[in-house]
Amino acid sequence: MCESFDFRYIAERIKNSDEKAFQIFFNSFYEYVVRYIQFRIGINEVAEDIAQELFYKIWKNRTSINTELSFKAYVYTITNNLINDYFREQKNTISMDTMEDEILHASTPYSIYEKNELKQMILDCASELSEKTKIVFLMSRIEDLSYKEIAERLNISIKTIEVHIGKALKAIRNCINNKM
Repeated sequence: MCESFDFRYIAERIKNSDEKAFQIFFNSFYEYVVRYIQFRIGINEVAEDIAQELFYKIWKNRTSINTELSFKAYVYTITNNLINDYFREQKNTISMDTMEDEILHASTPYSIYEKNELKQMILDCASELSEKTKIVFLMSRIEDLSYKEIAERLNISIKTIEVHIGKALKAIRNCINNKM
C-alpha cells in the first residue's frame, strides 16, 4: 500500500463516519486490494466480491477502529481472514464434489443403481434446505450453471453463491451420513 498515504488520519476520519474519507480510502486502495486477493485466490470475480466485503466490513465496524493501532495492519488482517474464509468454504465444496464424482463416475451395474440412489438421496436432502440455498444448489448442480451465471440470474454476489453452496453441501453431507 502507498507509503505516503496517512493511514492514521484516514482511520480517524473513517471512525468518525466521514463518508468522504472512506470514499478516498476506497478509491485509493480498491484496485490494490483486488489485485492482492486475486493473486492469492486466482479468480477475479471472487477477488472483487471479497474486496467489496472487506470495504463493507471496514465501514460497518468503523466505530470500533482502534486508531492507536496500525490501520494498514487492520485492513491486511481483515483481508487475510476473508481469504482464509473463502479457502475454508472451497475445501468443503471440493471435498463434497470429489466424493460425488467418485460415486457418480463408477460404471458397474451396481454402481449405476448406487448413482441413482445417491442422486435421489441428494435431492431428498436438498428439499430440506432453506428456499434460497435450495434454489442456488439446484441451479448449480441440476442446471449446471456457473456461480457467475447464478449470481447474474438471482442478482446476488458470487460470494453469496459460494456461501449458499457451502451451506448446502454441508447440510446434504450431514443428511446423507444420517441416512446411511
